[in-house]
Amino acid sequence: MGKGLSPEEMEKQLSGIRVLSRDKRSDGLMHIQVCGQATGMINVFEIPNASLKEAEGRGFKKLERR
Repeated sequence: MGKGLSPEEMEKQLSGIRVLSRDKRSDGLMHIQVCGQATGMINVFEIPNASLKEAEGRGFKKLERR
């Protein structure tokens, strides 16, 4: 499975959208620790609300706060 994309690399997919901040965080769920399985780490980007639809069109999803 590998490490996935870094936040810096994934930010390139948001080209043309202003990124206010970026971070790599845990998804907050429990994950089995076995080679090749998902780690639960996700890239999180803060963007203006007005750009949300465009980002969703590129495959990004809004992170709901718990």
